[in-house]
Amino acid sequence: MSEPSGAQPGFKRLNFFKGLVTYYTDWIDNESYRRDKHRWHNMRCHGPGVVTGYDGELVVTGRGDLSIEVQPGCAIDGSGNELMLLDTVIKQVRTEGLKLPQTVYVVARYTEELTDFISYKQNLAVRGHRRVLEGCEIDVTPLLPNVAKEIELARILLDKDVRALTDAADAQAPKPNEIDLRYVLRAGHAGPGIDASMQLALTSMLANARHALGLMYRGGRVAQAQDALHQVIAMSAVHAAELSDTRTALELFAMLLELQIAIYVEIKLEHARLTQLPQHGEWVSQLRVMQQALRDRGPALPRLTLLINTQHRINDVVRAMFAAAPTTVGKPA
Repeated sequence: MSEPSGAQPGFKRLNFFKGLVTYYTDWIDNESYRRDKHRWHNMRCHGPGVVTGYDGELVVTGRGDLSIEVQPGCAIDGSGNELMLLDTVIKQVRTEGLKLPQTVYVVARYTEELTDFISYKQNLAVRGHRRVLEGCEIDVTPLLPNVAKEIELARILLDKDVRALTDAADAQAPKPNEIDLRYVLRAGHAGPGIDASMQLALTSMLANARHALGLMYRGGRVAQAQDALHQVIAMSAVHAAELSDTRTALELFAMLLELQIAIYVEIKLEHARLTQLPQHGEWVSQLRVMQQALRDRGPALPRLTLLINTQHRINDVVRAMFAAAPTTVGKPA
């Protein structure tokens, strides 16, 4: 937001009136106003980071060799620029010139390119580019990212014997030569970022889960079900506050799955009679579907829809299990 010397500070836009004569500098000022205002909004209302829920969310994955794949997506840098990557990018990670072991950073940067050059035969002095193409470049650098100019998409600790780059087996504790996504910033949201139909589906599923897990804990005496019930109550509170965007919802589902796996272990060790019920196999099968949906790297919204539908099915199966459960459930077999 540049202003002439002595000008009143603030955003100034063109004010058109009948008879106003404009020059090309006026139109440059008009476009600068729009761009400065938009960047200000991005910086103050959203902040820098990857935009959640858009396309492939710029997710970085290993390819089993010394290259990585970056999915399409959008991010906002610390200057308020929007970085749009429209196609998947494959980037080679080069070790020449690096002193291994060395951490390298996968970053996205905002770019501009002048296009649509035009000149006039009548006056060759009048010439120039009619358009500016805004873009995004992906780079791998050993330098710590400068958030004002670039957004970190991943980091990788390369060891001396690096031969291949892979996804992290444990996302919370990546090993050398594994993709580390823990330091990726997320741009803020205005509103929940989930449409009305999914909001209703999530509300219904959470109510169903509270009933099913309460039945499992109180009626079946499955102790681990209490922790899962508390998780569902916490998810309900986040959802009621309209804070459950796609990223948050996926993280909460991951915690819920972990607690339901703990229930599976308890049933196997302490409530063996429940494993004899016909619904038990379906319950385990649906937990596996949920596990696979959380492991996938695809777009967030289809995965979230699958998770909601799968948890609905799990809730129904749990209710059926305990409607058919023997009265001695709760006593160690």
